[in-house]
Amino acid sequence: MQNVLKTVDILVSEQAFDSWSSLFGNSSTSAISSLLKVLENLSASLEGDFSISTPHILLNRSCISTFNLAHLSSSDSITITDSNQTNVSITAVTFSTLGRLMPSQALSSSQENSIINADVILVKVNQSLSHELSVRFKKKDTSRARTICV
Repeated sequence: MQNVLKTVDILVSEQAFDSWSSLFGNSSTSAISSLLKVLENLSASLEGDFSISTPHILLNRSCISTFNLAHLSSSDSITITDSNQTNVSITAVTFSTLGRLMPSQALSSSQENSIINADVILVKVNQSLSHELSVRFKKKDTSRARTICV
C-alpha cells in the first residue's frame, strides 16, 4: 500500500495539476472519483493498525473495540458517538491537495471556479454503524468568507 500511495502522491501533487486538465479536461472530476474508488477498494483489504504518510496523503487504519475520536491530521478528525460496537475498523485516507483539483459544488456561475477549502478525506468502515459518524475539517484558507459544502 505504501508504494501505491507514493504513486498517487505524485498524481495529486501541485506539479501534476496542469496534467490533470490536459489529460482529462472537464472530465477530471470523474477521473478523480475513479481514483478515489480504486483507493476505497484497496483499503477494504487492509488489516491491522498502522499509518502511512507521503507529502500529500495520510492513511490511518485503526481496528478498535470502542472508537470515539481519531485525529487524522492536525486539522481533521472523525468521531463516532456512543458506539458499543466491537471490532470496528476504520481506514481514513486524507488528501491535503486534492481539494484544489476537485471543484466544489458551485451555487452560481460566479462560483464555478471555486475549490474545496479543506482536506479531502476518504473514509472506509468495515461494518454498518448503528451510531453517528462525523468528520470535522478545518478551513485551509480562513480569509474565504463563505464555505460551500461538497
